[in-house]
Amino acid sequence: MDRFEHVIKCLTTFVLQKHNGFVTRLSEGKTEEVISQIRRIVGSEISRFSETGKQIFSQIRKTNKVKLAPLLEAEGTDTSFSFLSSVRFTECCSVSEYLPKPEYRRRKAEEAVYEPDETSLPEMLEAAIRRFYEKHNIKCRKPTWLKVVRFLNYLWGKSGEGRLGIESLKKMGFTNHSSRQHIKHLETMGVIVSEGYCPVAGISKLYRLREPATKMFAEGRSHGVAQPAQD
Repeated sequence: MDRFEHVIKCLTTFVLQKHNGFVTRLSEGKTEEVISQIRRIVGSEISRFSETGKQIFSQIRKTNKVKLAPLLEAEGTDTSFSFLSSVRFTECCSVSEYLPKPEYRRRKAEEAVYEPDETSLPEMLEAAIRRFYEKHNIKCRKPTWLKVVRFLNYLWGKSGEGRLGIESLKKMGFTNHSSRQHIKHLETMGVIVSEGYCPVAGISKLYRLREPATKMFAEGRSHGVAQPAQD
């Protein structure tokens, strides 16, 4: 709880002092609403934080260049929250010193060797996906189905989540916008969820298996010998 309150305190200080005039409710004098939302957001993020996220922040904490708390508290955390001069985001976010350059990330993605896993999906998961396709009259011939299988097996093999850019998706067979719509279908039916990306920084979109799909994988792969995907 001490750490929880400390995070809220840091973020509250930052938002109130460095909002650059872009928080409408602060301009309207609704400070308590803003502080309340910060608390809700921190609680929500903690509840759904992934193991990958924890590992990343663990690495950041071990990097001497990054000092997040002193950065946010450097100008005081008194309850008056006096509005000091605004700063540009690029000047205060020293985390960028830790992240590799965008070109490096893209090159690593292009050079990565991808070995497609066409193991059949768990029966319950496959049946659920095919029902969705039939209900919405979406065609899914064998080449398309293999792309879906490779994509989901990749996420399962990465402990349920992974960042995939356009080049990585192309290696799985999603070579154009039309084929990548099938990933959207998986998200619509609740098999996966996608989270933010930043092309400028070379950070690919994060895809994560949702809990029902994870359970189907866990149960399905614990029985018998997996077979190659069938049409």
